[in-house]
Amino acid sequence: MKVREAAQDRRSIRKYKDIPVEKDKIEIMLDSARLAPSGSNTQPARWMVIQNRHTIHRICKACRDQPFVKEAPLVLVLLGDLSCRLGEAEGERDILSDQYREERERIIRDCAISGQQMVLQAFELGIGTCWVGDFTQLSMRKALNIPSDHYILAIFTAGYPDEKPSPRQRHSLKSVVCFEEFKRK
Repeated sequence: MKVREAAQDRRSIRKYKDIPVEKDKIEIMLDSARLAPSGSNTQPARWMVIQNRHTIHRICKACRDQPFVKEAPLVLVLLGDLSCRLGEAEGERDILSDQYREERERIIRDCAISGQQMVLQAFELGIGTCWVGDFTQLSMRKALNIPSDHYILAIFTAGYPDEKPSPRQRHSLKSVVCFEEFKRK
């Protein structure tokens, strides 16, 4: 499969077959995510693989009870590790504090690349995903016992698709690109 085909044909999947995703496919997805570039090669992306139904129900609650989250056979949690940029520290650091704003922004940019690489790899393997952003840091930290020096970037539901959503309308290339200087469209 070509990258262009994956970018064009991939859809967010919110309905999954009741079939577990094989361990080897999960590893391929996450290995592709691991290969993502990052600023100064800091590699801040960390991943949690969740298949336990009880834990997925807690994640669903933290995602404002979106029903498709609860039904997913697999949930992947993308975290950004502050220590990758600043080194290990004595005591606790809260990545949400204003003191770490610039580092947090760098981590978000780097980890977003990792997330998208995982999503495209999953698509190539026949695994549907949905990038879930409707949660708060505090609710998800509590649900998954995430330490304060890690930023939760996204929750991804994943599984074998049990739906085939139609393409959604996209802006034209001309309407989203400007050359050399910013111009409102």
